[in-house]
Amino acid sequence: MRKSVIFVVVLAGIFLRGWGLGNKGLWLDESISFHYADPFHKTLLSLVREVREVDAHPPFYYLLLHGWLLPLKKIYKNRLIIAPCEVVGEGYLRFPSFLFASLSILMFWLVERELKGKGWGTLFFSLSAYHIYYAQEARLYSLVALFSLLSLFFLLRAENMPLYWIPLTLIWCFSLYTYIFFLFFIIALDIWWWFGRKRKFLPWFLSHVFLILSFLPYLPFVIRRLMTLPTFPVKISFKQKILSFISVPLNFSLGEVLPFPLSLKIFLFLLILFFLFFPFFTSLTRRERLPFFGFFLPFFLLPFLPYRSHIFNPKFLIFSFPCVFLIFSLSLKKMRKEGRWLLIALLVIGNAVSFSLYRMPSLQKERWRDCTKWVVLREKEKEIVIFNPSYVGYAFDFYYRGKLERRGFIHDSALKDIEKFSGVFLIENLSPVAFPSSKPSQLLKKNFLQVEAEIFPGYTGLIRVSLWRRKDLK
Repeated sequence: MRKSVIFVVVLAGIFLRGWGLGNKGLWLDESISFHYADPFHKTLLSLVREVREVDAHPPFYYLLLHGWLLPLKKIYKNRLIIAPCEVVGEGYLRFPSFLFASLSILMFWLVERELKGKGWGTLFFSLSAYHIYYAQEARLYSLVALFSLLSLFFLLRAENMPLYWIPLTLIWCFSLYTYIFFLFFIIALDIWWWFGRKRKFLPWFLSHVFLILSFLPYLPFVIRRLMTLPTFPVKISFKQKILSFISVPLNFSLGEVLPFPLSLKIFLFLLILFFLFFPFFTSLTRRERLPFFGFFLPFFLLPFLPYRSHIFNPKFLIFSFPCVFLIFSLSLKKMRKEGRWLLIALLVIGNAVSFSLYRMPSLQKERWRDCTKWVVLREKEKEIVIFNPSYVGYAFDFYYRGKLERRGFIHDSALKDIEKFSGVFLIENLSPVAFPSSKPSQLLKKNFLQVEAEIFPGYTGLIRVSLWRRKDLK
């Protein structure tokens, strides 16, 4: 493709990632990002301390987000802030993710050019509904995808110029301090580096020595956190494991929001995997095989590792996501005309469906805005809000402008003096990985009567809010 066409493609991709950036409310994970990076109550030191004790991944993304939000502290230093949403818009909070995703389009083109691609990969990467989905989420995933593209670019350059190991090593350090699973991507690239004819040992060795030494201070916190992650009582069946496995290339290729039936998903999985990926592997040069290593090695390993959670999500492999479109680029260059148009049609239709569904105003990841409004319209004095599990309070507090006392349900002591309140709002997250305790409602039934309840369904989570009044005040 001509550079003028690539320029238009990049601009179109940037526009799609920024379109409606702040239209939808935050979901729980985004509110947790704000909680860690909160410039009004956190310092850099307190941020690092909390993340290393509570979060499964290191704090580099939250440090960047904290720096992005820090000017707001100076701008609103003399203002009484009741709720963060008064001064922090959803679009502003998500802007770093949008920026990382926009830079990823440019980096993708540079990597594709290194592999002698013709620009088709850049076109479809720019229009990727999956990438757009995470470009509009205040989480670390678009940053991780950018790091993976930078890694591919510098590694390809390092073949002929060993000095490129310096920026590559720095990128890997930042990546591990952002997302611990990035280690699997580094291992995949290492295997590619030593695949085939012998490579230069010294720059590779020095790079990994520096990488190990730089991450060594944080390693004990990672191990301790991984060992103490909560386990979930729901067992995943073999069928669910297979479904989570095949969803990885499907979501990467066609988008996060796929309303297709199971039979069609299996057919598309086989089509993508066996008719578009594998037939071209033997005809590729060593450099062209890099994205195959970057995708398939983590893909066949990571979904079947033992997790404390019962659900494997394709976003855990977000670092391998750009490799899929690099593989598409190489496939389009080598396949016959009929197959080329089949692949193009598949990518266009799938991503168009996912993108159109994601753009629907009714598709909210979680509806914390609506949940908060529901409480505000009904609240009275001497009432309290209870969160179950306790961490869902981060999302509620981002929007809540009332004055009711709020508590997280950790154990029974959270309700020990509950009788002094005339009413209780019980807010429960019923999403697949939350598993709220049944104890709060059981304890409330002794002295309270449920008078009203509402369910707020979302794409990633389900919120249930119930209002309880004291029986003696009925």
